Amino acid sequence: MTEWPARGLRRRSFCFRSGTTAAYLPQKAVGGCQRPYGGPQLWHAADEGPGWLRLDWDSPVVLGSVRLVFDDDVDEYLNNLHLHRTPFEIMPELVRDYHVEVRADGAWQRVAEETGNRRRHRVHRFTPRSVSALRVRVDATNGARRPRIVAVRACS
Repeated sequence: MTEWPARGLRRRSFCFRSGTTAAYLPQKAVGGCQRPYGGPQLWHAADEGPGWLRLDWDSPVVLGSVRLVFDDDVDEYLNNLHLHRTPFEIMPELVRDYHVEVRADGAWQRVAEETGNRRRHRVHRFTPRSVSALRVRVDATNGARRPRIVAVRACS
């Protein structure tokens, strides 16, 4: 039971002007939190449609895997007894189509690609290589207007 249920606000807009905010900056996707804590803990594209999130390093690092956590609206009320049905089979906020690129030897190289994603947590392993940057390009969501990424973890 939540003290402040948001059920009435699900996928509806209400307007207010906040000015400049740091709530959805790219840094939120590498901050270590994978659930809301002290505010949103995810990157949210500023514009509708496809978007990308990029990580850069001052000096090359060796990477061999990328762990991604996507937004699947962890606050959504779901009932496993099938008494409550949502109007969708897959959470609209969940990233559907994306690819992962690394910048090695001055050029972008695609190391992973996914279409039709239905999972919150994805791990992509590839041949380890020395890279200076990593980019996750989101081509489509399952219905949300803007892509969201909760966490990006780059590992050797």
